[in-house]
This record gives sequence, C-alpha cells and structure tokens, in this order.
Amino acid sequence: STTRVDGMSRKLRSVGMAAEDVAAVIDAGQILSALPIRAPIGGSVVRFNAVLGQVMQPEEPLLEIHDPRHVWVRGHLTERDFGRLAGGPAARAARVRFVAAPDRVLTGRVVRSGNVLGSDDRTLSVWVELDAPADVVLQHNMLARVAITLAEPPPVLVVPLSAVVEQGVRSHVFVRSADGVYVRRAVELGPRDDRFVAVVTGVAAGEQVVVAGADGLQTAFASIR
Repeated sequence: STTRVDGMSRKLRSVGMAAEDVAAVIDAGQILSALPIRAPIGGSVVRFNAVLGQVMQPEEPLLEIHDPRHVWVRGHLTERDFGRLAGGPAARAARVRFVAAPDRVLTGRVVRSGNVLGSDDRTLSVWVELDAPADVVLQHNMLARVAITLAEPPPVLVVPLSAVVEQGVRSHVFVRSADGVYVRRAVELGPRDDRFVAVVTGVAAGEQVVVAGADGLQTAFASIR
C-alpha cells in the first residue's frame, strides 16, 4: 500500500540513505551492497568502535566525531574552589595551558558546569569552550591546566613565575642594577595564578627583574659563593 511504502521510505531516509537510493530500492527493487552512514556534523573521527563484518545493534555507538571549530576542555573544581565562585562558574573567562605546549596560553569561557559533585573525587565538572587558533593542533583527551578568573584583583606589583627562584623555604629574584650587574634579592611573595605572583616586599616598581634564565643565574651564584 501507499502508506506502507511511504513509511518504508521515511525509515530508509532516516538512516542516511539518499533520495535516489531510496527510489532505487522501492521502485526498482534494487538491493544495495552497502549502506552509507552520513554524519550529522562535519569534523574528525576520533573513535571507531567496530570492525569490518561486525553486527551492530541500533543502540550501539559506531563513530565519535568532533568538530575542531568548537573545542571544549573539561576541568574539575574542588568543593573549596567552587565555593569561591560567587554565582557559579558559567560565563567566566578562563585560560588553558596544555601539557604538550605549556608555553602557549589559550583563552576561552566557561559554557556549562555539572550539577553534582563526584562521589569519589569530590569535584565538579566544568567545560570551557576555547578560542582555539587555527595553528594549534589539539587531540582528543589531551591533558591541560585550566585557570578560571574569579574577579579583577586590585593593582599589585607582580612578576612572572619564571622570575622566581626557590631555595628551600626562601624565594629570590635577580634584579638588574644601574651598572648592569644582576643582584640576587630575597622577596616575600603573595597570591599567584598560572602566570604571575605578587611581590609583597623585596622589589620596587620600575626595577628590572630577570624573567628568563633565572635558574642559570642561580647556578652561577651558588658556584661563586
């Protein structure tokens, strides 16, 4: 009947068959040797859960496709960190550093968060959508460190983390004096994030601090003491 043919036609189109293939099956009785599977989105196949000849059930996933234009990074907030986010983490700015490229900082924004803390690790999942540039190659399941902006802090004196040399419980930086000599100076540090650390005492605004190669200067300093 016409109703049965229409129903069969809709089912065939729903599994990805093109209109001309449906017509070949219904009108000409042609048997297709292969059934194309059309993805609902464009992207890259990151997981394929089958082998040639395997029988698949309708509810079993076959392929996993990711759209590289919309990269999401999943982070985990502890209960303490979540309590510091007044109003929740949604729409907050974030910075992401991947283990594979620690010197490259990518920016993004928290687009969603979970509603339940994990029973094992007591963390809350958050997802950051990256403003990923085209020259960055990202792979599925790469490890990263996520920093979420809580609020705009008051102006303070800060130095890059790379400028600080730790020796036991003491912290030092190398300051360039007026005559071009680099002097090691003890500093008291304050709050830090993934890029900078506040300097409470030991360095004045305007002084030049070594931000690259401080470890090498520390080695030379220790060798001549």
